[in-house]
Amino acid sequence: LTSVAVTRRGDKLIMCYYAGTCFVRSSSMEAVIKVINSDIRWRQQVAVLASDSRLVMWDVQGPATVRDIESGKEICSLSGGSWTRNIMQPFPDDDRVAAKNDDSVAAIWDVAACKRLFVFHHKLPVNRIALFAGGDLMVTLLHAGEMFVWRTATGAAMSLRPSTAHGFVYNFVTFPQADLLATVSESGVALLDPESLEPRRFFGGKVVEVAGTSKGGGVLAMCFRGKATVWSLASGTVLHELFGISEPRKRPPLTPSSSSPPGEPQRLTDAGDENARARVSA
Repeated sequence: LTSVAVTRRGDKLIMCYYAGTCFVRSSSMEAVIKVINSDIRWRQQVAVLASDSRLVMWDVQGPATVRDIESGKEICSLSGGSWTRNIMQPFPDDDRVAAKNDDSVAAIWDVAACKRLFVFHHKLPVNRIALFAGGDLMVTLLHAGEMFVWRTATGAAMSLRPSTAHGFVYNFVTFPQADLLATVSESGVALLDPESLEPRRFFGGKVVEVAGTSKGGGVLAMCFRGKATVWSLASGTVLHELFGISEPRKRPPLTPSSSSPPGEPQRLTDAGDENARARVSA
């Protein structure tokens, strides 16, 4: 199994496998509604478009195809350029798709018309793309840590952030319905304004994991070493701070056992363990 997608109505589940076959099942998993066979033989990925009637299928080694969920028929191919190691992200409210390939190019496709609307060229390979602010904005993160924000309606670039502000930026978190963006760098998490990419708030520390949601006015959760912080975007305050063990527990040092017979290598036991010597002697 390589990819799973669910329709927005929740009535269908699409399951794709390495062999190039996708099964469209009812949400109860009791019946197979349709079997879709494709030419994709590697890591097949699938995503359902906003209309719930089409899905986009892609692979790391070729162009993406758009298919009808009910019939399984191929509608069009999103080709053009060398689309290897590609990533597709459907828009939340219409049948557009944001895509990136391995040739420093990102694009926005109109699936209904099977054509590219905008092409975004970069000087370096694109590492990640994501839509946010209801699909009005798209962010592209380059391998070098530079970040661009684009307007999806016009294809115009809004801002560029170099990787030197808070260290090398290697990840980001978007808020689907909010005009905010959080970047993860070597020195911490920065909550940015997408218009200027200037930080509104910075949380310093070595980050283990980061997640965000637009619900409840927006919440950003950050897991540092030994501490997790949940921050409210609406009030600008910390909702929760959870503290754990900051360092792994250390085992007691090993010391020679006095029970070793003369002439034999000394056995090592856990210092402070009252039963250790008894176990060794036994």
